[in-house]
Amino acid sequence: MGLFERQDPMFRADERRRLRDMVVYIAGAGGLGTHQAQELQRLGARKLYLTDRDVIEESNLNRQVLYGYSDLGRSKTVQAQRALQRFQLPTAIEGLEDTVTTDTVLPSDVDVVLDALDNAPARLALEGAARRAGVPLVHGAVGGWYGQITSIVPDARFSLRSLLQPGLCESESSAVLSPVVAIIASLQVVEAVKLFLGRDDTCVGRLLVVDLEACSMDSVQL
Repeated sequence: MGLFERQDPMFRADERRRLRDMVVYIAGAGGLGTHQAQELQRLGARKLYLTDRDVIEESNLNRQVLYGYSDLGRSKTVQAQRALQRFQLPTAIEGLEDTVTTDTVLPSDVDVVLDALDNAPARLALEGAARRAGVPLVHGAVGGWYGQITSIVPDARFSLRSLLQPGLCESESSAVLSPVVAIIASLQVVEAVKLFLGRDDTCVGRLLVVDLEACSMDSVQL
């Protein structure tokens, strides 16, 4: 069986060709970002940019699935790039040791941006960079048993600023569980694929709220 034989029936022939040309910018090589990178590589995206400038700490290992004890103290982007390249799958991986700021300029070939960050200022800076580049942003955040995602297209009136308030889901929470991170990251990847292919059934204008303690998933109009 071919590499993509099990997923290809889900897409039209033109969509399958487009997926092989998809370029994604992942902001953050932590819990969300490492899960996202693996999923996009398995989907056959053409290229991933993985951006972070942190080093790997022991407390990261419960959810940042590309790292182990031998990686402690090393660059997240360097080690993530090496781990993904060992699979020898077709996706090109480019690690960028950088921090997302208000001056960030996205590479010109990026199609979709994934928010895998852990603080509000960086998320807002990423939203600004995505708007300037004219590409959609898929926001995701995790805290404890809970998670949320939404998508923001360049001309949207809605901004992440209204979501990043105390009392809402924040990924900088100290409580985080790997399976919850994996679910939110996977939902972000599914959303990125639908946005890239121009599907109508996306989270643009909606916030998807996931409560895995109560086994519930709700879509809230924004």
